[in-house]
Amino acid sequence: NQLLNIINVPSEKPDLIIIMIDANQQIYSDELINSLSIIGKSIPCILITDINQDLQYYKFVDSGLIKQHLMKPVSLKEIKNSIRLSIE
Repeated sequence: NQLLNIINVPSEKPDLIIIMIDANQQIYSDELINSLSIIGKSIPCILITDINQDLQYYKFVDSGLIKQHLMKPVSLKEIKNSIRLSIE
């Protein structure tokens, strides 16, 4: 898993993870939840989805691993506010 490879390198550990899922992307919620569970709540995560996204992505929000959930279309101001709230 590419996300875990990045996280496991201490010098490359991010302060924040933003996950943007487009309607035509095939990302499996259980796989991503497992990856985020390994990371834990030490790195805040923001999820951005399409408004008509499949309900499987609500598992992310319910998991407690996602600090903020935004739905497209999303403004830069909303993204900025979500980042600020997530890292405080």
